[in-house]
Amino acid sequence: MEPMTDHTPWPWSESLAGLRSADGRWYRIRRILFGIVQDRCSELGIREGQVVRRGRRDQHTVEVQLSSGEVCTLELPCAWFIEVEPAAGLAEALNH
Repeated sequence: MEPMTDHTPWPWSESLAGLRSADGRWYRIRRILFGIVQDRCSELGIREGQVVRRGRRDQHTVEVQLSSGEVCTLELPCAWFIEVEPAAGLAEALNH
């Protein structure tokens, strides 16, 4: 399978779905693209600017832990269109 970066300039490595593993690090949601994805995220309590941690991922879904501790399951196609950035310095604040 060809990587998505061969088809589009979207920074796939910075998407929620594109994170290499559930490494336990916290990420800030920088941007959620497309209205339908924004609507689905809103239903789950996921919003831009929020700090999240990625959990398990399979071929259909990805688990997202909110900073409140709540864990929700998001469809993988939606997770591709959620741009994230490392939440530097926030892990310590959230874990204490």
